Amino acid sequence: MTNIYSFNNAKSELDNFIKYKIENYARYRNYDYGSQGRNYVSVISPAMSRKIITEEYVVRRALESHQYKTIEKYIEEICWRSYWRGYLEQHKDIWNNYNKELSKLEPWKDNDNYIHAINGATEIKCFNVWVKDLIEKNYLHNHARMWFASIWTHTLGLPWQLGADLFMRNLFDADSASNTLSWRWVVGLHTNNKYYLARADNIKKYTNNNFNPVGLLAKEFKPATPYIKPKFSNLNIIKKNYDKQIDCLLIHENDLSFEDLPKSKFVLFQKTNCDKIKRSKNVKKFINNCLKQRYLDLEKLSKSQIIDCSFENQIKIKRFIENNKITKIHTPYPKLGYLKTQIDSLEQYLSVDFEYIYSNWDCLFWPNADKGFYKLKKQLPELIEQCN
Repeated sequence: MTNIYSFNNAKSELDNFIKYKIENYARYRNYDYGSQGRNYVSVISPAMSRKIITEEYVVRRALESHQYKTIEKYIEEICWRSYWRGYLEQHKDIWNNYNKELSKLEPWKDNDNYIHAINGATEIKCFNVWVKDLIEKNYLHNHARMWFASIWTHTLGLPWQLGADLFMRNLFDADSASNTLSWRWVVGLHTNNKYYLARADNIKKYTNNNFNPVGLLAKEFKPATPYIKPKFSNLNIIKKNYDKQIDCLLIHENDLSFEDLPKSKFVLFQKTNCDKIKRSKNVKKFINNCLKQRYLDLEKLSKSQIIDCSFENQIKIKRFIENNKITKIHTPYPKLGYLKTQIDSLEQYLSVDFEYIYSNWDCLFWPNADKGFYKLKKQLPELIEQCN
């Protein structure tokens, strides 16, 4: 998993999955056998979260050797990431409110249930194992994430925001949209009257009898807060074609894809992880490796002048743009989240215009993610065809 910071390694893992496992994905995807090698997952989500390898590339690659109907479930799961992202971008208050609520929960960190939970010292063995995996391996099977979130909220009675924050700090593939909205779905806040309650028999079956927390899990759903329909935000994205060379391009940790980037005279390259974002040492190291590898790739591929930069040293960036009389910086859209907050701060400090670059995939998919996933699901074949 820690080697998925290079495009070549991610591509190799994807190709191996397509060759040996993808046709059985729908049948076995929910089973967590305790080993990534045994599980029917592609293990490329950390690279996808940084756009080292994109949803479009993954889907296109899979369809080169398989018919859509044969691997439909896998394609749907890849597109869930696009759905979550498009939904959050059109309901920005969800992210803003989550962070406001999170900031008020510091007193909970003295709660015994919270202390036992984050240290893997509960009465629930499987939960304790997942905590250890989260902290040490920085990854959990998707089904285990659902069980974890359900136990955290419904059984241990802890605020979902603290659980979501624990994931954001420790998962290699943490994403503000899929993480926040998945936790909200578990506690009944994403769709009215829909929630997720983990069951011992389900855990026993899908862990191949490794765990059976019978008698230890909550058996009924007790909503902590009532469902409130989120406020809709207009989505203003457009795919632009850049025929002429631009002056300055900023490449950051949230989008390390070099697809469809305009030619530029200068490239500001984020050389190390944004230290202002609260993350574990393992996650910071992983992001640094991603950035280092893509920097080496860029040196080989680009004729632009590359300038190292960091969000912690805005003065250096300001001197650079003033010395080179730069009035606009282009950058891939960083997605609503903690890094975008840093980029917004940088834009304000520099007093120059930032123009966001959007992928064709996002421009097609996000507008169709304004309601439930089913609306987007019906359009997947047509949208994928439009991307080709």
